[in-house]
Amino acid sequence: MSGPVLAMELAGPVPPMSIQRLRELPHAVDAIAFCNPPVDHLVLALLTAAVMDVIGGVADAELREDQVSIVVGLPGIVATMTGPWRAAYGSAGFLRAWTQQPGFRLQK
Repeated sequence: MSGPVLAMELAGPVPPMSIQRLRELPHAVDAIAFCNPPVDHLVLALLTAAVMDVIGGVADAELREDQVSIVVGLPGIVATMTGPWRAAYGSAGFLRAWTQQPGFRLQK
């Protein structure tokens, strides 16, 4: 397998109250995949943004050194770290904006 595989199937619609209760709980959702081609990185970022649209939260994106200056000015950034562990924290909108940047790629 060369990229992420995700299969979700629901027996029926999710009641709005269930989604609201999920938003009220402290939680962490990790979206991890074995990404190789650029499309894998794009799909993972957009899938994460879609999940964030439903349950909320902040994305924690590890960055390569050359990516820090690119993401700093994007919409939806909450915070960045430039120390030995470079990262950007942002909204679903941040992830979508980042995917539009030339050379977008998630850190492995």
